[in-house]
Amino acid sequence: MLHIAAGLIRGEARAENMRGVAHAGVDSVFGVLALELGEGPAPATRMLPTEAAAALAGFVAGDLVRLLPGVEALGLGLAAALFDQAQLLRPGWPAFSRLAMLYDEHVRGRDPAAVVAFGTSGDAMVDAALVPESTLDADSLLLLPFTLRGEAGAVRELGERMESDLGESGLAAAATALFLSHALSVKVEHARYMTRDDLCALCALQLEHAGLGPAWLLIEGALFPPGATREQTALTGQRMRRTATGVELELLDLAAWLRGPAAVVDPDGRTDAFLAWQREQRRLAALFEAHGLQIEFRHGALRAATSTGYWIEPQAAPADSVVAQALYAHTAPDLGIVAVTAAAREPGGWRHLSRGYPLGPDGIGALRRALAERHGHDGTLRQVPLVVSPEADEFVLPK
Repeated sequence: MLHIAAGLIRGEARAENMRGVAHAGVDSVFGVLALELGEGPAPATRMLPTEAAAALAGFVAGDLVRLLPGVEALGLGLAAALFDQAQLLRPGWPAFSRLAMLYDEHVRGRDPAAVVAFGTSGDAMVDAALVPESTLDADSLLLLPFTLRGEAGAVRELGERMESDLGESGLAAAATALFLSHALSVKVEHARYMTRDDLCALCALQLEHAGLGPAWLLIEGALFPPGATREQTALTGQRMRRTATGVELELLDLAAWLRGPAAVVDPDGRTDAFLAWQREQRRLAALFEAHGLQIEFRHGALRAATSTGYWIEPQAAPADSVVAQALYAHTAPDLGIVAVTAAAREPGGWRHLSRGYPLGPDGIGALRRALAERHGHDGTLRQVPLVVSPEADEFVLPK
């Protein structure tokens, strides 16, 4: 590592130039500088400008030489941007792989042991893959990805040392943490270097503690194909299946849920159990999407049309022509609208005609319109708390 260059490549020819730039016999090892922040406001910026990025790369290079003697013979590429772990841990490793390609493009024909930092110029990053997504949680572990590039044998040997040494002695120098505190306008409590595999292990541990361990096994299978794990069952009994492009989640209508996962639930506990099912399904969908996995939903042998944003329980044809006197939106405080029931008034009370579920916030309006059109209603929603009847396979409707 002989010099520092702030990398910024412009122009339409960049994409064409990046094809085939990996040098013969050159390999990569990937890692992150992980930041734990103290109390206070979120970082003032999530991408450092070119000058600050170059300065940061100097601190990182110095740390790595101290922690991994001999690393100075390899090249270092650093993305001076703060990511959350889900964006980095996606199939194909887009941020890491693009970083390596950009590094190769920048140093081609120059010093192969250069230190190259990719920051912003005019508030723009060199490549979309190096732009952190706006959903970054300020309380998350913040990660700056880097790659070490060099001859395959040297990189392999260094990677083995990184796996064995960084777990015990991977702390960044105080000067590095102080620089980042000033550059980001935050208090950096800890700054530690980790390998990409260390990051995977940390994510697995976090999801296990959050009760989402089975979901990690599917994510891991997508990260490291072909991946043996293809099906898992969540804690509430939901079945998940890895597909060629993502993950398929199970949709159950209320009656099927009561016959299946809820069969062992006390009748008085149905409401809490059903909301737990819905809550977990939303968590799973959000988790898989954050990791770049396409979500599909399946009800029995039928695949739900996720493009509509909702699904409606299978219904006997005659009910479609019955006029609804009300559309009831069943709500929960932390979930919003969970289901919508079209109902007709009869002498003994309300009769359920159709029931649908939004597959996300954007699906509520489409679901309302679909039920209104099906049953000749004006689409006005009456909100009621979601309660599953202890006696019948229905949601409770007002008297």
